[in-house]
Amino acid sequence: AAERSAGPVELQALRAELQDQRVLFDLRSEQVQGLEQRLAALLAREAPRVHALRTWIAVHEPMSQERLQRCVGHAAEERALRDDVEAMREDKRQQLIDMEAEWKAQRVRIQASCGRARKGVEEASSRAVALQSRKEVLSKSLDKMLRSERSVASR
Repeated sequence: AAERSAGPVELQALRAELQDQRVLFDLRSEQVQGLEQRLAALLAREAPRVHALRTWIAVHEPMSQERLQRCVGHAAEERALRDDVEAMREDKRQQLIDMEAEWKAQRVRIQASCGRARKGVEEASSRAVALQSRKEVLSKSLDKMLRSERSVASR
């Protein structure tokens, strides 16, 4: 008896829950149908725009690809030019380094030559001073001799 009385209550609870689920299902079905109708209306309204955009893309994509290829070509040419300029700059830098080394070597040679010339001038100056002194001594000696000869001759 307790099972029979619990059975109909349970059955009634199940029927109530089933009814709630059906109401919920119907509500969700109506919502889905509303969303589908809105989507269909939106697609109908936006279809010309989408078609126009696809057409525009179809027309402009080849031109854009061509422009992109030209840009890539120009970029490659520019990079090659930059590489050439960099190579020339490096070559000039190396030439300047070589010229500086040559200039320094020439400067060392000139300094050595100047040093030798200075030493030669100093030696020549010393010899000139010595010769001048000897000349003066000889000149005085010659003057004495001439005076003495004149005195001997006048006597």
